[in-house]
Amino acid sequence: MTGFAADWLALRREVDRQSRNPEIEEAFLSFLAAGRENEAPLRLIDLASGTGANLAVLRDKLPKPQHWTLMDHDQALLEEIQPPPEANVQVTCQLADLSDPSSFNHFSKADGLVTTAFLDLVSRSWMTQLVKAITAARLPFLATLSYNGTVTFAPQHRHDAVLIEAVNMHQRTDKGFGLALGPTAADTCAALFKQYGYDVQTAPSDWVLTGQHGALLRDLVRGWSGAAVEMGIPTQLAEDWKRERISLSQSADCKVVVGHTDLVALPRP
Repeated sequence: MTGFAADWLALRREVDRQSRNPEIEEAFLSFLAAGRENEAPLRLIDLASGTGANLAVLRDKLPKPQHWTLMDHDQALLEEIQPPPEANVQVTCQLADLSDPSSFNHFSKADGLVTTAFLDLVSRSWMTQLVKAITAARLPFLATLSYNGTVTFAPQHRHDAVLIEAVNMHQRTDKGFGLALGPTAADTCAALFKQYGYDVQTAPSDWVLTGQHGALLRDLVRGWSGAAVEMGIPTQLAEDWKRERISLSQSADCKVVVGHTDLVALPRP
């Protein structure tokens, strides 16, 4: 499973980079830059960091020096992280059981918190505890690429709707944090931060996939087909859809849009 996870993260990395919403990212970066009062390292925590995509994307856009704490439950993924070449960007990789709220204890020592492709895996209860910890520490929070449940295909297939409905049901099953919020994650997170007096912005960060993303599309289709079967879709129907959908992904006019949402939550002065 770990090897699969590393391969999957590598496969999606460039699409993720291109899909991040620049306005949401800029709001987070501007808040951090405006709050700089000395030359102490900017301290950032990345929850569920995987192989370090946030570090790679953000480190050159932020004031230096920086100190990143990359937290993940998978030691093998942490070992894939490449140390930055800059001497003034320090990285600590921390193995952590993120389902345990004690993993939030370091927040008070940070200047900002980021995560990517993670919020849709957690429960409302877990997210509520996360928001409480972030707001208690008065941290800015950037959450990118939360799946929002919308998928559109061209060309279309007669079973697209029933498969994606089953996928979205699967997204709400327990991923290790209680019953997952799945497609409602970004909206739920935004509402919770607003309850605690934060300013919140959300915006689309959709994947737009074409034939040039063939390997990623094939992996998505295989994963969606398997998830649909787990939710009760007949195996033969899912297999037929998978085979035909993979074939359609090779056409010149193929386009698949997978809905994602970026969110920034900022403490008010």
